[in-house]
This record gives sequence, structure tokens and C-alpha cells, in this order.
Amino acid sequence: MARIIQSRIATPGPIGPLGPTGTTGPAGPTGPTGPTGPQGTVALAGNGVATTAARSDHNHDTTFALKADKAWAANGLTTSDTPTTSATPVNIPSLSFAIGANEQWIVDFVIGTGCNGTGGVTFQAAAPAGCFVSLAGLGSGSSQSALIVNYTATGISPAFNTGVFYNGTVRLSCAFRNGATAGTVQLKVGAGTAGQTATAYTNSSMNARRSA
Repeated sequence: MARIIQSRIATPGPIGPLGPTGTTGPAGPTGPTGPTGPQGTVALAGNGVATTAARSDHNHDTTFALKADKAWAANGLTTSDTPTTSATPVNIPSLSFAIGANEQWIVDFVIGTGCNGTGGVTFQAAAPAGCFVSLAGLGSGSSQSALIVNYTATGISPAFNTGVFYNGTVRLSCAFRNGATAGTVQLKVGAGTAGQTATAYTNSSMNARRSA
């Protein structure tokens, strides 16, 4: 007689609670560097020193470079009188600036002047050899000089302020186009007649701007 074997299948129990999160694995390798973005606009430094920049010029782009190692402005103001009895002009302190090779500068001098004789006051704008100087002068006083134009750095102006003890103001507008020799531009004052005292007074000023 056959024997019948019966078996019972157990029912699965409920799912247990979620275990704690494991520790974070190590970071993966760094991805490749993305493309470089476009260059931003570079502003000019506040002290007048220029840096490389780019600009849009009407219908086409133009890139221009300004030399960061060059000064583009210079100013001067005298803090004391400069008297002289010499017909050969002497330096007026603070009214000077450095000029590089092949640079061009536009300069305005405003000088308070006086002379104790009728010889008046003369000026000279000294510059490096090979520098072309264009100068126009306008003075106040009992005698006003004609304009002075296109003379070399060795030239001396006609006399201004030729009234005895007359004090006035002279304005000199100058252009300097330098050659291959760097150096210094220096304004000088002299006596129209040697032995008379010509003076450039305190608070005479210079405003120089480089144009090229």
C-alpha cells in the first residue's frame, strides 16, 4: 500500500527595517578642463598708466596696446620764487618732465613773472638733442611779445613783462616731438638784460600730456 507524504510550505515573514546608510565612497577622478571664456575689458589705471585693452571700432574690431611702462601725464607747481640776473636762462624747479625716445607731448606752462628793469623776462624750453619744439607764448605786461613758433630747444624767447618792477603772467603753449634720444624737458627763466633781476614766482604751473 502506497504511503502519501504531505509537506507544508512556510509563509515568508514581514520585511525587516532598513539598515543604516553605509559610508561614502572615495571621490571619482577630476573631469577635463572646460574651454577658456572670452577676455574681459581691461580699464586704464587711474594714475594715467595704460594697459592692453580691446575695443570695438565702428564696424570692425581693433586691438590696441598702450605701453604700461610709460607715463602719460605730468604736472608741476613751484613752491618758491626763481630769481636770476643771468641772460642765460636757469632751471625753474618742478617745471620739468621726462620724455622718452620718439614721444610727443603737449604742455601748458602758466608762469607768474616780474623784472626790476626794462629788459624783461625770457624763457627757454630745453629738451634732448633732436627734439623738435613748437612754442607759442602770450604775456601780460607793459610790452607783449609776438608769438614764438617752431624754434629748436636751444632757442630763447623774446622778452615778456618789460616794465620796471612790473609783475604779470605768461602762458606758454608747447609741443615737443622727440627724436631717438630720451631725456628731460625743462622750462628755464632768464633776464632779458643781464644784471637785471627776472623772476618766476611761486605757484607757477605745468600741465603736460603725452599724445604719442
